[in-house]
Amino acid sequence: MREASIRLPGPVGPTLSIVGALILGQAAVSAKLVSPVLLIIIATSFLAESVIPNYEASLALRYIRFPMLLAAGFL
Repeated sequence: MREASIRLPGPVGPTLSIVGALILGQAAVSAKLVSPVLLIIIATSFLAESVIPNYEASLALRYIRFPMLLAAGFL
């Protein structure tokens, strides 16, 4: 999605990226691959991650996000 939004001109790229993410999320929930709550948690963590202005701190949170999601899934 990010790659597509970079290559498309102007405001069309991010708009299509958001619509594509919504469609993929809806398809994953409809196919019972993920629960709606998990999708909301992932989206919230992504938004919170993009707010951090320090690149190194943002990178550290990006690396720790997936092990924490796996650990939460096992619990």
